[in-house]
Amino acid sequence: MLALFKANLDVHVHAIGDHTLRVTLGGVNAARKVAPKSKSRVAVTHAMLAAPEDLRRLKTLVVSIQTTPHWVHDLSGALSFYCTASKLGSLDALPAQLKANLCRRPINA
Repeated sequence: MLALFKANLDVHVHAIGDHTLRVTLGGVNAARKVAPKSKSRVAVTHAMLAAPEDLRRLKTLVVSIQTTPHWVHDLSGALSFYCTASKLGSLDALPAQLKANLCRRPINA
């Protein structure tokens, strides 16, 4: 990230998960401190999960964001079977925010 900022190149990052977004924002923050006069612009695409504090950092760091909401819809349809009361435990490995989005309207068993 720093090399791109020093060269004034724009940055385009694919970040589906909240961890990737957080790491990207950390890199942007560090690069802006070392190269504060950089003309680099940063865009993050496919950002479907974000912690509230990272949403605030997007604005502070002047990072553009693009989501891919149809992926969530498609994923929701594919996993709707698992959102029944009896099968919800099979989603334990998913982050809580994603689980909440997928299972807003659980189907009946």
